[in-house]
Amino acid sequence: MKFVVFGDMCLDNISENDEIKISTELNKVKKENILIANLECPITNSRDKLNKDGPNLSTDFDKGKKLIAKLPVDLYTLANNHILDYGKSGFKDTITVLENTSKNYCGAGLNINDADNAFLYQNNDEKVAIVNVAESEYCLANDYGFGASSLDALKLLKRIKELKNKNFICIVIVHGGNEHYKYPSPRFKSLMHFIIDCGGDVVITHHTHNASGYEFYEGKPIFYSLGNFIFKRNSMPDYWYNGHAVEINTKNLKDFTIHPYIQGKNDNIFEFLDKEKKQKYIHELNKISEIITNDALLKKEWDSYIERKSYSYLSWIYGLTKVERIFFKVTGISRMNFLSKQKKLMINNLIQCESHHDLLLDVLRKNHAK
Repeated sequence: MKFVVFGDMCLDNISENDEIKISTELNKVKKENILIANLECPITNSRDKLNKDGPNLSTDFDKGKKLIAKLPVDLYTLANNHILDYGKSGFKDTITVLENTSKNYCGAGLNINDADNAFLYQNNDEKVAIVNVAESEYCLANDYGFGASSLDALKLLKRIKELKNKNFICIVIVHGGNEHYKYPSPRFKSLMHFIIDCGGDVVITHHTHNASGYEFYEGKPIFYSLGNFIFKRNSMPDYWYNGHAVEINTKNLKDFTIHPYIQGKNDNIFEFLDKEKKQKYIHELNKISEIITNDALLKKEWDSYIERKSYSYLSWIYGLTKVERIFFKVTGISRMNFLSKQKKLMINNLIQCESHHDLLLDVLRKNHAK
């Protein structure tokens, strides 16, 4: 079997004319292939916004239903940080649209068991399981009783082992990583390696809105962020408008094809790259991949990213006011400077120690729910 996997897809600003252009392009790779995309917004008219950090995305129910029916995507992955943006009602509306348009889906459900179910393909002598999971960001069935399947390493180990015992090839699609950063963190890379160690045959990730590279681990491919698939926005950084799909042949997992494209622009909603533009994209992708495969270079990039993000994260975690943040950015001085070393070590320990971390999260959830 052959699969073509795309990244993040949000239909809120997509018109019916846009759909015609997108479908025309997608049919160039459709053929006998199974197309998979990550549906990153509920299709609903519900106004019951989930109380969360970050934007709440949605697509009008009637418009979304028409678009989903026409787009030549076969399987939608739903494990992502926006699938519950309009609560249970918005999620149920989305499931209704997919079922009424005869579209397959996985990665989320109305209970934990349904959320954790892989989507299974069986064709003659081939058996392929699509496993879809997400990081914890206001979306997990574990937290709400409905929603997305969790990127819980121990549970994922058990799930993959069960599928491998039934002779399934396991394609694991992960929604995670640091947004707008084009490399995996060292920890995230290690976790993707663990998925291969569990028995995963291919790992594919999305979420960062910034296309990344790939590597082979134990002879098996890991494709880090694919970038956006369909995400129409104005005035975004250049990387927002670039992405690629990965075509996989389960008869030979090392036989894959990268399909780069541009997307999301008013004057060009979606178009596969060809000739020189495609070669340039692949060249840049290979440069990113060289850094990913080199732990020292990847750590160097991560250390640089830490420096760029330190101001924001320290401001958030210490609860600095807007005035304090401005003063901190200009002078480098804030109330943090007056905390004792012991107090800083205590805060660090609450976050990094696993047992303290578990309790801290539950304390925050309980108090923030009030």
